[in-house]
Amino acid sequence: MKKQITLLKTAVTIFVIGLLMSGNLFAQKQLWGVTMQGGLNDAGCLFKTDSIGGNPNVVYSFVQATGITPEGSLIQANDGYLYGMTQYGGVNSMGVLFKFNPVSYVYTKLIDFAGASNGANPDGSLLQASDGILYGMTEKGGTNDLGVLFKYNLQTSTFTKLVDFAGATNGSFPMGALIQASDGKLYGLTWKGGTADNGTLFQYTIATNTLVKKFDFTGTTSGDFPYGSLLQATDGKLYGMTYHGGNYDYGVLFNYNPATSTFLKLRDFDNDQMGNDPKGSLIQATNGFLYGMTFAGGNSSMGAIFKWDLSLAAYTKLFNFDGATNGSYPFGSFMQASDGNMYGMTSLGGINAKGVLFQFNPTTNTFTKKLDFTIANGSTPEFTNLIEIDISHFGIREQSEKANFKVYPNPNNGQFTLQFSDASPAQLNSKIEIYNTLGEKMYSTTIKNQVTSTIDISTLPKGIYFVKYADKENNFSEKIVIE
Repeated sequence: MKKQITLLKTAVTIFVIGLLMSGNLFAQKQLWGVTMQGGLNDAGCLFKTDSIGGNPNVVYSFVQATGITPEGSLIQANDGYLYGMTQYGGVNSMGVLFKFNPVSYVYTKLIDFAGASNGANPDGSLLQASDGILYGMTEKGGTNDLGVLFKYNLQTSTFTKLVDFAGATNGSFPMGALIQASDGKLYGLTWKGGTADNGTLFQYTIATNTLVKKFDFTGTTSGDFPYGSLLQATDGKLYGMTYHGGNYDYGVLFNYNPATSTFLKLRDFDNDQMGNDPKGSLIQATNGFLYGMTFAGGNSSMGAIFKWDLSLAAYTKLFNFDGATNGSYPFGSFMQASDGNMYGMTSLGGINAKGVLFQFNPTTNTFTKKLDFTIANGSTPEFTNLIEIDISHFGIREQSEKANFKVYPNPNNGQFTLQFSDASPAQLNSKIEIYNTLGEKMYSTTIKNQVTSTIDISTLPKGIYFVKYADKENNFSEKIVIE
């Protein structure tokens, strides 16, 4: 028996060394995104690249029956699947909500948007809130055909329309995504509606199913037509941009303090050289600065990259898009990857005038074009950003599959036992990781030569968590509840 174990360990060692030499271990980190057009049917595609934006691979081309023209971003939920929406296609040609398995490349349509009953034509992205449920918005549909706010329960596969946007009272035509702020409430923007019909900033309380309009955009004084999403920065304030309005009608950069319900215009986008007409969202990089892109302006009037210094309230243009060389008209947002670089896309420009994917180093302010979209590999990404995923981050399995361990008791007080149904943990080192509903790793350990293992995470807050087990051949996860 000892000889068999020694041979097995040797084989595993050779296997790991082989992976390291081939670089496959590093291939677990990948960038994923969608384009509005392109792919086999020129109706949009879902693609991935390696961790630095190279080696693109189209993994799915959208088709009319199950949704076309995705105009938002993907999210990876805590079950490991990718979720998103399309603006058109599906049974009613009003768009769909879908999930995609990044391991098996299986696409599943979950919901057909149908208009008045559940919304139509989503232009944004989903959010997984702290309750584990997906929340999103559609630009149109609902009772007033001005859009809806909805939720989708992953556990029960249930869709619920929560709010009908109504125009002056709470906004109309929401775009972008909701965010969950540190107060637990959801915040979002509409690009029309409100008292001046220039858009609104609103707050949604999950517990009471209540939406409250918090601010009306008015044009010159505060900007109008916000296209993107909000960002909560480290100072607790929400930051965003409007497409037009402000002193020069080129849009504004603003913040909103949810603690005091105070709106502050920070900058008027003021001329072509500095960038104008932003159509995306901001991110806060690890260096503390906010970064964004403008759709137009810059030296070639094709958009620019900028940063905002929170402490100095200072705006700095960092890069100019110019068309064929490095892309033009970015219609989305950045993502900062684990390598520290920021990645983004432009809606047009590049060699084929179909947009580009690029890398931007915030330390050196260095821009590198990584690929040109060609229609075959995608075209014209809009309202979108890339995401970085690790396909080993969560165990992904269909409901018909059974994990090779059980958790008891469940629910529990934070102390529980894992019992394995086969002998693999007794032969190999196996990793146990626990994640919260936001996908944050809260606990990690390695077990060896154990058929049962006792875990103590009683210091963690009460709530829902996911236990991931992984060895050389298996990768499963189970939900637990700490009461």
